[in-house]
Amino acid sequence: MIIIYFILVFGSIILIHELGHLLAAKAFNVYCDEFAFGMGPKLISKKFNETTYSVRLLPIGGFVAMAGEADAGFDQSDIPIQRTIKGIAKWKQVIIMLAGVFMNFVLALVLFVSINLINPTIQLPATPVISEVQSGSPADIGGFLADDEIIKVIYPSNDVVIPESFSDVGMYFQLFPEQEINFIVNRDGQEVSLFVTPKLDEASGRYLVGISGKAGELKHLTRFEAITQGFKDLKASSGLILEGFKFLFKGIGLNQISGPIGIIDQTNQIMTQAQSFQHSVLILMVLIATFSVNLGIMNLLPLPMLDGGRVLILMIEKIFKRSLSKNIENALMFGSFLVIVALMVFTVFNDISRIIFR
Repeated sequence: MIIIYFILVFGSIILIHELGHLLAAKAFNVYCDEFAFGMGPKLISKKFNETTYSVRLLPIGGFVAMAGEADAGFDQSDIPIQRTIKGIAKWKQVIIMLAGVFMNFVLALVLFVSINLINPTIQLPATPVISEVQSGSPADIGGFLADDEIIKVIYPSNDVVIPESFSDVGMYFQLFPEQEINFIVNRDGQEVSLFVTPKLDEASGRYLVGISGKAGELKHLTRFEAITQGFKDLKASSGLILEGFKFLFKGIGLNQISGPIGIIDQTNQIMTQAQSFQHSVLILMVLIATFSVNLGIMNLLPLPMLDGGRVLILMIEKIFKRSLSKNIENALMFGSFLVIVALMVFTVFNDISRIIFR
């Protein structure tokens, strides 16, 4: 079941991403030799018109082999220049490059909307007011009291969070394990500054301070509200990921980065909590939507092997009105490939360490 969950989550977001590239390339009459789901040796392949559609052994990626790409991997000598990605207008190339990211966001939006249509009852965000302080917890020792309203959280990196809901209060505790965090609370109309160090909770495996808030009210959504809530969920998911990148660029939370092994582990842990078949389907939909947004944003990074980097190269070529030489392009591709490989090795090390020492 773990393997099935992994293929459903990871496979679907890769498949929809590459399908975006394929559809955009076909729309602009770019020759596509192969559309592959997975990597490694071919298991199944079938040629329709001029494109071979294949399923490969390892469900950890995919690709569209387009004419004009430096790493296309097939003979392009007989293909006219106007049918290569290099032979079409720059704006068309940009659309093809960004079509995968676009499809990832479309997939996430469709899933978020569907989740709210299937389960139209949501819990509204609770206000950032403490309802209970656990006895003997870091918060209790730090002087927190019930009915304190948390108006500001200041992290050791000087990043400030103004919580709009109670869930915002501990959003980044995991990035600052065993480090003192400053809370500004409203207590009977007076601002009080409190300091507390999150401690590891063995049961949940998360760093907590020992406070809880009141449960948010339940609301039944109309069909229109379910659709608008889907857009809100997409915005919230994207914002959370972008905030995470902000910390990563500062070198904070690098040990929290996960790769394929982490995806498998997280998916398995969450799926074991499913209480029914419908619940498990909803959980899978949330996971696929969240990881799809993550993949879309990751691909916008300015690395030449990623979509964002390739668009950046196109923009540079447009500004200077000349194409990069093959040697420079190959060097940039190889350099970014090494960066991605290093990142993969790092995430595998992180995932295995986290599982072993959990």
